[in-house]
Amino acid sequence: EMGDAPPPPPPNVDVKEIASQLYSAVSSRLDENDIDQEIKEASISAVGSVVSTLGNHLPPSSLNSTLQTLTDRMGNEITRSSALRTLGSIASSPLKVDMSSVLEPACLKMANFLRQHSRQLKMTVLEAISSFVQSNGGKMSDGLFVLILEEAAPLITDADLQVSHLAISVSYDVLAASPSSVSTIKTATMPTLLRLVSSPLLQGLALSSTTKFLEELSLQGSGEVPFDKILSELQSAVQEEAKPQALSNLSKCIASVLAVADSGRRSGVVSDLLSDCAGPEGVTRRVGLLTIGALGERIDLSSVPDLGDALLGAFDSADDQTKSAASYALGHVSVRAMGTFLPVLVDALKSGNKVYLVLSSMKELIVSHLSLGLIVSDTDIGTILPLLVGFMADEDEGVRSMVAECVGCFVTMSPDAVIPTLKSLAEEKKQAKNDQDNLVLWTICSALRNALSSKSGASGELIASFPSFLACLDSEDFPVKTAALLMVNAAVHYVPHVILSSMKDVVMPALTEFLELKAVRTIDLGPFKHKIDDALPLRKASLAILDSALTQCPSHLDVGAILPRMSACFGDDDDVKIAAHQLAIKFAKTHPAVVAGCVGSYLEAGLQKTITKKVKDTATQQEREKNDELVRSALRVVVCFEVLETDRTFGEFIEREVIGRENVKAMYEALKE
Repeated sequence: EMGDAPPPPPPNVDVKEIASQLYSAVSSRLDENDIDQEIKEASISAVGSVVSTLGNHLPPSSLNSTLQTLTDRMGNEITRSSALRTLGSIASSPLKVDMSSVLEPACLKMANFLRQHSRQLKMTVLEAISSFVQSNGGKMSDGLFVLILEEAAPLITDADLQVSHLAISVSYDVLAASPSSVSTIKTATMPTLLRLVSSPLLQGLALSSTTKFLEELSLQGSGEVPFDKILSELQSAVQEEAKPQALSNLSKCIASVLAVADSGRRSGVVSDLLSDCAGPEGVTRRVGLLTIGALGERIDLSSVPDLGDALLGAFDSADDQTKSAASYALGHVSVRAMGTFLPVLVDALKSGNKVYLVLSSMKELIVSHLSLGLIVSDTDIGTILPLLVGFMADEDEGVRSMVAECVGCFVTMSPDAVIPTLKSLAEEKKQAKNDQDNLVLWTICSALRNALSSKSGASGELIASFPSFLACLDSEDFPVKTAALLMVNAAVHYVPHVILSSMKDVVMPALTEFLELKAVRTIDLGPFKHKIDDALPLRKASLAILDSALTQCPSHLDVGAILPRMSACFGDDDDVKIAAHQLAIKFAKTHPAVVAGCVGSYLEAGLQKTITKKVKDTATQQEREKNDELVRSALRVVVCFEVLETDRTFGEFIEREVIGRENVKAMYEALKE
């Protein structure tokens, strides 16, 4: 890779001679002007690779000549992007190539390019500037840094977060290379950065680069932009009408500044934040809670007196957003101080009060450990897991979902400590005698689905135990069946090797049954009656599994058994119809002969009725559009089936019901085009 140090040369090899020959071969094409554009770009890329990996074996005159030629190529729109990428790769080479001969002119050109409208060009330029500053910042003038900062500042906006991320990264690199540039950052960068921080759209890399920049500014800007000034400006950006995401962003930025501050300054601000947490309802209280949580993820706050009680006290707030912020805070302060705050969470769960909020805190704690690469010890898991198991049968689905998320994270984190407990519990409850047993099975399947969806939950322990969990497919309870199918879909989609051994004998028979299963019941609502099909989620999930399996493990599908059973789906609920249409098109491409034999049954089961269905005169515009989309979906199937070797009845159907209907014909012809 370009950024890695080149490996040592084999013995008895004259690397200098090889470098000279390679350089001569590619540089000769670089100097040519009357060659194809692709060759121009390839020659620029090739010479960049040679210089980046073998530049220490080339004479300085050759290096300077190449750098000058690449700088000149930036002036040509055709070769500009290639030249920028190549100069950036040379600048970031581990060989530390001396770029001083072109540093000033190249950076001046790149800074001016930031004014152009092309988004891709701006991104390429920012990446190249970042490489230049990181590798050669010590050789760049203060005036050049000022120009770069002033041109990058307008690009820091929520209109394009990727460009903003790169512009903030460049500003960070300049600040790290030249602390004296703080005065320009104060006047040019900070106003746009504060507007971005206040935006509810800020997220991902742009948010990460923002917090990183503010940390560096806090460390470097003690004169022009002191800690108190940065903190004050961030806190003043909090607005009463700010959206929750904007408050979360501001809190993370404030926490990043506090995390690198000296303990004396930080303790005073934390005391003020703690007072805000107990203050009146409003954004100030929520920001205080969120900031303490974000700070607790970075540093140990166990020395803050009565912090756990203060956060638990906020659970009693009448404001839902405040309660959510308090839950977030309690979970995150526990990350760096498990010994202090985990007992608080455990005691709160045992009390049975505010269970959902406490479980939400527990989820924040566990998820943060995963995202930060930290480990919850088996001892702590042994303390937490029995409490979570105790809430697996809770009547509140929100509580069970939260338990499933926590347990799923534990499965990912420490499968050997968790899977045996879940397996034993599933085997104990599989002959469900009451609703509580079914709720436990539902939660177990949901937890495993969450673990499998993370792509890292497929341990040997889970693979060995998975057949025990598949027994939930045979449950009499429809929600348990549905949860088991969603678990299977996660396995097939993300980690198919977990389930391959069970596909033929367990999963496929279940899918063939569920595709045709109906369980309609009527609810008497007084003035009218409402019908509910409890098996509808099973049919949707079954089609989703088939779709995933067709991509991930097609050889394990029993196509001969599945495709005939799919015919019932063509006359099903609209969502099921569309899913069946899409799946039939995919199967027609992979198993055309089998699908051709099923075309007649698909037509009779509902494909024809979908295309010929008439909309009532009283139908709303939304209902008409929905029907048109359904007809288009069916016609896509028809267009796909036309290339199959079907019997003549299918051709007659197209002539009669598709081409013979003006409105349908127009859609059909548009799709064929």
